[in-house]
Amino acid sequence: MPRLTIPALLVALLGGCSTPPDLGGAASAAAPAAYPTLLPMAVFDARTAAMGDGTAITGGATAVTARLAALKARAAALEGDVILPADAARLTVPPASN
Repeated sequence: MPRLTIPALLVALLGGCSTPPDLGGAASAAAPAAYPTLLPMAVFDARTAAMGDGTAITGGATAVTARLAALKARAAALEGDVILPADAARLTVPPASN
């Protein structure tokens, strides 16, 4: 390991003495972009009205209702004790000393 220390130190010192490369202004080449044009709220209201109630996009009201029922069933399955009472009792007992 000591044999590699001196060559590594020399490479680092010689690299620091070199002339930095000319980047040609590459960092400042990007021109600042203009702000996007803002649309009036009436345009959004018209687009929303043209879309309808959204059932055509989501696959129908029955698909949304079925998904809602499935999510409610998963949520109901998650309710309850995280640690069962038997495990909680076991965890509150101090360990036996050896």
